[in-house]
Amino acid sequence: MSAITVTQFRKAVWDLISALSAPLVPAARVVWLEQGSPRPKNPYIGLNVVSGPRSYGEDDMRQSSPGVYSFEGQRAFTVSVNAYGKDADEIAALITNGLSKVSAMDLLAARSVALLSNTSPKNVSVPLETNFENRTQFDMDFGCVMAITENVGFIEQTGILNNASGDQTDIG
Repeated sequence: MSAITVTQFRKAVWDLISALSAPLVPAARVVWLEQGSPRPKNPYIGLNVVSGPRSYGEDDMRQSSPGVYSFEGQRAFTVSVNAYGKDADEIAALITNGLSKVSAMDLLAARSVALLSNTSPKNVSVPLETNFENRTQFDMDFGCVMAITENVGFIEQTGILNNASGDQTDIG
């Protein structure tokens, strides 16, 4: 797997959920839930990264040029998926059942993301004004590889200083 950014990860998840829910939810109504953003018209799907990136396993450190190191390792994200509307249960079932499709796994693999697990959908409908808002929620855990680069500098020459005499011996 090649390293990706958080933005690339979010795009891969959005593409997956949009593709799997297409028969019931238009792509424009698959949104990232951001504080203060308007809610689309029902039915819609709200996505939210609830944790991550979390490290698991050991990072690999590689020197790309003198003094420049790349730290690359496995990361995990948990994404909360919320389906809203009268068919919220059907939307959630369409997505969770579709996760085993070869096309879904291929879509994620092409974007260097892997599905690790998902929870069972739960009906979490709530009263909203005078009616109930149908909502079904489940979480999905994803894995990917992320990297950071750091320039720690390069020591070209060093020496030993004799404190008693003040003499310095250069090394290198």
